[in-house]
Amino acid sequence: NFIGGSKISNLRFADDTTLIAASQKELVALLNILEQYSAAYGLGVNYNKAKVMIVDREHDSYREIKSIGRCKVLFKVLCTSVL
Repeated sequence: NFIGGSKISNLRFADDTTLIAASQKELVALLNILEQYSAAYGLGVNYNKAKVMIVDREHDSYREIKSIGRCKVLFKVLCTSVL
């Protein structure tokens, strides 16, 4: 999650936002922050379109997770090599 020594937790383009988290707990916290800041500007998160992709380098422990927060888990990727 680091680029040039800075932690990157989100990427944005137009009306799309990508949240980057190292754990399920961190992702839920980021979703809460996103909801709070969006609400301050009269905006919201469309959870019908929101999806989660899990990438795990070590194990497939996320197999049973169907959703995180109000976001549906789209798919899981088990990565066996260093990216």
